[in-house]
Amino acid sequence: MKFEKGIKMLIVSTYPPRECGIATFSNDIVNAVKTVFGNTLPIEVCALQNNEYHFQYGDEVEYILRSFF
Repeated sequence: MKFEKGIKMLIVSTYPPRECGIATFSNDIVNAVKTVFGNTLPIEVCALQNNEYHFQYGDEVEYILRSFF
């Protein structure tokens, strides 16, 4: 499958190393999309982070959105 030039996927969610079921699920989605589409569909992650914790994210996390939850 070929995608339009410039198209990419953005996942806005909690993300590992945060220990949370949604973070794990989001990471699983990233891995599955990479397995199926390889480099033809770039993926960026915007990790949701509250002010209480500060994590060291992997390279796939391009953005961090501070949230109040």
